Amino acid sequence: MKTLYRVLLCTLITAVSYGQEQKETKKDTTKQKMTKLNEVLVTGNLKTDPVLTIVSNKYDEKIVQPKNLLKSPSKQIAQLINYSEYLLQSFQNESHTGQNIIIISGKQGQGKTSFLKKVIKELQKDKLDIDGVFATGIDKKRIRQGFQLSRIKTGKTYALSTINPTPEFTRYGRFYFNPLVFRKVNTILKNATAACIVIDEIGPLELQNRGWSPSIEKLLSLNKPMIWIVRKSSLERVINYWEISQAQVFDIGKYTPVKVASAVKRQLD
Repeated sequence: MKTLYRVLLCTLITAVSYGQEQKETKKDTTKQKMTKLNEVLVTGNLKTDPVLTIVSNKYDEKIVQPKNLLKSPSKQIAQLINYSEYLLQSFQNESHTGQNIIIISGKQGQGKTSFLKKVIKELQKDKLDIDGVFATGIDKKRIRQGFQLSRIKTGKTYALSTINPTPEFTRYGRFYFNPLVFRKVNTILKNATAACIVIDEIGPLELQNRGWSPSIEKLLSLNKPMIWIVRKSSLERVINYWEISQAQVFDIGKYTPVKVASAVKRQLD
């Protein structure tokens, strides 16, 4: 009975959409094409409230036109059932990945972590409960030698990676990462009780279900407000990988730390 209800509901919605589409087409012959799968749309007032929305219209080309029901009823009904399940899953995802993620983004070497430190200072002025880690590059003669993690709440540091070959470390690119540090810090992040958790940074390792992936999964399930540092080149893949329906995304070349801190404060209110 529930399945039949879903089919009827989807059919009704698409029929109304189709009727509205036909009506609008008569008025505007320059109607835009349908949104493609995983197209990225930026909505909201970018000066004060940037919102990055991922729109997934996986079934739109086959379902939004009710006339397809006459061509192959059984096939279209099956697709409508799948679509109803897809919508249900989308709503469930959005319920715990809505407006709780703030992403600070920029190009490699642009200064994302330095920008983040300024944001953290602004938040600490108001004594907001912030925890997590940021990664600082270790340089020697202007050559990056590795990364060091610093925990925000305690100031404790961890040697995360090095360019020196180390057998027991995990190699990615030219760096060797200490798996013991990942394990220890993931435990800290997953059990953090602060109002907002910072993770610097999220990228290729996490997209392979490594790095900070365990912490991200746990904190998302708890609907914990977070600040992520993500390279611009990885931004869309990161958002798609964790099915983030909406996220406030700040390009460090366009916003100030004060603006980002204000957005975090609004999120925690």
